[in-house]
Amino acid sequence: MTTEIKTIEDINAALDVIAAAMADKGIESPRPDIQFKQGGRVTSWLHADSPIGGERCVQFNGDDATTVLADMLAHVAALKSEEDWRLSLWRKDVAKVSDDGHDLNLPDNVMAPLRASSQAMTENLLTVALRLALQDLIAASEVMQNTSGYYRNSSQQQISSTQWSAWCRQLKIAKLALEVTK
Repeated sequence: MTTEIKTIEDINAALDVIAAAMADKGIESPRPDIQFKQGGRVTSWLHADSPIGGERCVQFNGDDATTVLADMLAHVAALKSEEDWRLSLWRKDVAKVSDDGHDLNLPDNVMAPLRASSQAMTENLLTVALRLALQDLIAASEVMQNTSGYYRNSSQQQISSTQWSAWCRQLKIAKLALEVTK
């Protein structure tokens, strides 16, 4: 969210963007929700018929709608895609089969292909993990806001221009590194 939320139309538009982002991640029946409480507190939730990063409901709290909605969108952006989620489950299944085969003392001609695939997955995992970390860094940077001449992070803590410059340099490096890992 790069603009301040001021009207109910802004809130509805932001919720629509969040729901679309959830759907893009393969989440079934996304239902982002927001509630304003006495004392200026804002609470929001991500609901869905399928898990959201392993949970059916994720809650966010804050002092204003802009921050809470930005946190919701950043959370969704950081989630694994449906394909990445399935691949992760498959890797766990392969590892379990390999462990079970080892426990059963299966012969080498049975275990060798499992070991080779596990080793290949481990080597590839470092590249995939780097790519995911870089994607998360880039997604988080999109949440950063420039408000009244002061840079602020998603928790509305003031960031100095030196910190902001360092962040921008790191972001450029992350984008270049992401291109290299493709």
